[in-house]
Amino acid sequence: MKQSQRIVKNAFFGIGSSVIGGVVYLATILTIAHAVSVTEFGKYSFVLAFAMFVSNIADSGLPRMLIREISKDREQLVPLVGAGASLIWVISGVMCLLVAVIVPFLHVGMDVKISVLGMSIATMATFHAAGYSAVLRAFEDNELNYLGFVLHKVLVLGLVFVIVKLHFGLLGFVAVHLASNVLLWSFYHVVVTRLYARIPLRFDVALWKSLLSAALPMGAGTMLRQLALQLDILVLTWMTNLTTVGLFSGPYRISMGLRVIPQTLSLPLFPL
Repeated sequence: MKQSQRIVKNAFFGIGSSVIGGVVYLATILTIAHAVSVTEFGKYSFVLAFAMFVSNIADSGLPRMLIREISKDREQLVPLVGAGASLIWVISGVMCLLVAVIVPFLHVGMDVKISVLGMSIATMATFHAAGYSAVLRAFEDNELNYLGFVLHKVLVLGLVFVIVKLHFGLLGFVAVHLASNVLLWSFYHVVVTRLYARIPLRFDVALWKSLLSAALPMGAGTMLRQLALQLDILVLTWMTNLTTVGLFSGPYRISMGLRVIPQTLSLPLFPL
């Protein structure tokens, strides 16, 4: 396939998945907002923002670095992804331990503290998924990457409907994110294993240092932008209360969903 055809293909699937995923995400947010009180929605927004903040710190540009390195030398797929996956395990473990230390000092209810820890674990699952989706992007099989993205959003919406019907509340929504993120991780892992190679974990400290030293400068800008998106809700929670956060979060979450569209349009031209 010619490069121009690949760009058109990736743009087509990217736009389609962005539109579908955006609509499904909007439906998910509206479903949750309609089903719970303003304060409960504020709790959910704070928990999600805190967990995303943790996830963005953990990310550190590592998946993007994997894309670049695999694209440069596809023969190094197995050692690169094996080392990257093991490094992601180490970073995830460290971040979860840090969250466990910080959570007791948060001035929120016990249900929110437990949810923060659970949601942080859930977002670490997306970090693992990003490590395997990097392979799909490096090989420019973006349609499979976008398929996982859309299926994940649809699964979240379906599980949210179930949780709303069962009245499981905040902890139920956390369980939805955890289950759907683990399944997304599993999906990408299976696809990579079937299409390219079986990738065992590889503990290579020298390669870890190389990946991190290259990833941090490249990913720092993106990481800071993503962190800034979560700071609004975190600061608002600290300054006011969860009811105010609930009132603010509805339109804020919708605007965050819409910004995915221009980002997706740019990916076929600038995959890193």
